[in-house]
Amino acid sequence: MPNRMLKLCVMFASVVSVAQAATRQERIDALFAPYARPDTPGCAVAVSRDGKIDHARGYGSANLETGGAITPATTFHAASLNKQFVAFSILLLQRDGKLSLDDEIHRHIPELPDYGVPVTLRQLMHHTSGMREQGQLLQLAGWRIGDVTTDEDLLGVIKAQRSLNYRPGSEVLYTNAAYTLLGEVVVRRTGMSQRDFARSRIFAPLGMKDSFFRDDGNEPTPGRAIGYNPRAGGGWQIATPLGGAASLSTTVGDMLIWQRNLRDGQVGGREVAALMQVSGVLDSGVVHGYGGGLRIERYRGLRTVSHDGLNGGYRADAVTFPDHGLSVAVLCNNGSAIAWELSRRIADVYLEQHMEPLQPARVALAPGQVAKLAGLYWSPTTDEMVRLELVDGALRPRFRQESLHHIGAGAFQLGDGVERWRFGEDGKTLSIWDSWPVPRVFQRLAQPAVTEGLQRYAGIYRSHDLGADYEARVADGKLTLHFGRNVRAALEPASGDRFFSTSLGTVTFTRAPTGEVTGLTVSSRRLRRFAAERRSSPFVVAAEPVKQTVPLDRRD
Repeated sequence: MPNRMLKLCVMFASVVSVAQAATRQERIDALFAPYARPDTPGCAVAVSRDGKIDHARGYGSANLETGGAITPATTFHAASLNKQFVAFSILLLQRDGKLSLDDEIHRHIPELPDYGVPVTLRQLMHHTSGMREQGQLLQLAGWRIGDVTTDEDLLGVIKAQRSLNYRPGSEVLYTNAAYTLLGEVVVRRTGMSQRDFARSRIFAPLGMKDSFFRDDGNEPTPGRAIGYNPRAGGGWQIATPLGGAASLSTTVGDMLIWQRNLRDGQVGGREVAALMQVSGVLDSGVVHGYGGGLRIERYRGLRTVSHDGLNGGYRADAVTFPDHGLSVAVLCNNGSAIAWELSRRIADVYLEQHMEPLQPARVALAPGQVAKLAGLYWSPTTDEMVRLELVDGALRPRFRQESLHHIGAGAFQLGDGVERWRFGEDGKTLSIWDSWPVPRVFQRLAQPAVTEGLQRYAGIYRSHDLGADYEARVADGKLTLHFGRNVRAALEPASGDRFFSTSLGTVTFTRAPTGEVTGLTVSSRRLRRFAAERRSSPFVVAAEPVKQTVPLDRRD
């Protein structure tokens, strides 16, 4: 009888397990239902529990021209997921005795400008180097979205910069330029391309047969998903990612293999895998949560090791919950997909019983209280601006799809994400916490915007760092900045000599003590006070259509 009862219990447990698995699959399928159409780009998804695949499926079309469906074997451009492999390469070379994280970057790339302070490989790896963002530098150099770039192009604009965003070690600010430099260090210390080094030391030993660094933007790749962004008015358009040798191509299955390696150290050893997951520390002692190309964070109270990526029409996220043996990989060729959110919603399906509530309770505010917070805010530190607008009765940052929801005591949450916004009691200050533990602090702009006499700003401005010219023109009472290959950025008056640009960020005209306009600076989240000097006197031209561009620092 006991044996019979035991068999019945085992059978019952097996039936329950199968039913639970079916429910999980259904819930995940429901999450990706909006992408599961042959006329829509979508995503590939893979989930493992304790190293074993529990779910792997594709949703949507890999190629809208040929009609190929996305499968778990589809190859995607993985954007910033590449950083963990670059960091791993650097740590392998440190283990081999070929470099040290405390090496100054000029030891390996001596032709970089003298910044007046040392910049170490460790600071580059942990995003505390102060390097300017390469994507926006390319934009200011005249490159356009869709242009195919190489490592030489990226290194060219980085090497031209004689200034940093801040003193290395004093702040943390995500920048792709840091990892472009680390990739170049790998090349110079090994005499191999990143592609060859990663294949021989990482991908081949692990059996990641579908992963490689794509160092030729024109190379055909069978089974590759094409990246798409939504087209204004409906439909889709191909969205080419920013290139370079750090362009990782991979599959969701290969990413699960890699995530397992971060746990067991099969390749590189447990010590290197552990170093990948050690956060950087600011000079002030603040632990900021970024390790070796990985974010070391918590989600709903659970420890996570992860990274996301966005570039062109591609979106990616890979997250591991090390204390619960769960790994999730999401790769998308749909530029409207929020891969970070999708991977966490999958984690909710598996681990919800272990998690804290999904989001704080919302606390209602009177409409008048919400409306008075709308306006323009400026950061004296970063020189960036944030414009809050009232949309359907809620505050929404311009260019963001999510609204702010009040969660009590003057604090707001942006959508369902991690960002927290807090307004000062007087409504004149704003602090924003995103993925970093140190907030960005803003002041409300009260000085009136300049709407007349715009001719004083017209003229040609020269960037000595990039060797590029920028023409400020006035037409029909509006100011535009012209540069590169027919790029025209509208400058919206903000406050005093400060203007707001959809594509560039903050454009501020500088003056001599006499009041004469002598130059301009451009600032955004990852580029501070990029300067150009005035070269000519004002002029007025006939009206021209304004072509807005998407900021290149919003890729990756």
